[in-house]
Amino acid sequence: MVKGSNLAEIPLIHCIIHLLQLVVSDSIMSENIVIDVLAKCRRLVTHFNHSSLACSNFKKIQQQQNFDNLCLVRDVPTRWNSTYLMLERLNKLKIPVQLYLAERSDLMTFSTFDWTLISSIIKLLKPFFQLTQEMSSEITTLSSVIPNICTLNKYMSECQVDLSIQKTQSQLKTSLKNQFFAEANNVKSLHITKNRCYVMATSIDPRYKFSFFDDDTKKQANYWLINDVLSFEKTIVCSEEVDFHVNESPQLKFSVNTEKEEDSLESCFKEIINATSEKTIPSKKGKAEKKSNEILIRKEIKKFISEPLVDRKCCPLKAWMQEE
Repeated sequence: MVKGSNLAEIPLIHCIIHLLQLVVSDSIMSENIVIDVLAKCRRLVTHFNHSSLACSNFKKIQQQQNFDNLCLVRDVPTRWNSTYLMLERLNKLKIPVQLYLAERSDLMTFSTFDWTLISSIIKLLKPFFQLTQEMSSEITTLSSVIPNICTLNKYMSECQVDLSIQKTQSQLKTSLKNQFFAEANNVKSLHITKNRCYVMATSIDPRYKFSFFDDDTKKQANYWLINDVLSFEKTIVCSEEVDFHVNESPQLKFSVNTEKEEDSLESCFKEIINATSEKTIPSKKGKAEKKSNEILIRKEIKKFISEPLVDRKCCPLKAWMQEE
């Protein structure tokens, strides 16, 4: 992909979902108690995969407890979100699993602590699964990358989990930052808020615009927008370039949400939108005289940014067509 982009002389667009899976795989094995409980889960799933009699008995227990007839699933390193799916299914079938294990002395049982740990891991991994589903859609656009990753970053910082798994949570936050918001000298980081393709795509999306940018990124996005329109018209470029140097990911101040959905991605998304909805584009005082077309472009961009955001579930292309 890298070589193909270079040969075609087009910007390289990474697979964000793959990078998210790298964040998970780099972090999930950072704590011994997590490694142990995952190994126990895999042994149980393997037990059913290797015994048709065990599967039959397990199905009978599910029927007796009025559960849907479901099988446990095994995680696979090459399958996206497979660890989450394994734990989610196991937790869903918690009662049948406990009843089955109570009749088997040759299998390790799950303690109360194990189930608590499984629930905490699910809570941490669920937003990665949700974003994978959303960004796998055929109508997903590049403009959703910054909003989704910034929302995930906020969620991971505020998510309350059991003390025993906080090391894993911390590692997930660190890995997420290193992958998407690392220091400028980290060549392995994508640094989405400094990448022109991602910033420009988000800027012109009527669902997001500048809502997920800090002040420096807003300045740079505004400069890029003006420059691109002027370049498209084959006129002189905007003379007001900004010294763009950001060492950290956008740090926005958020109020504490006390609603029931305080841990959800959607509530994190709304908080970011609300926190930036009343902010204006920071700008420098330019030269006294500007080219008339540049003045018009600036006014149009300012008007567009100041207009209310459209609903997140709306198609941005339809929103643009309505504007026309």
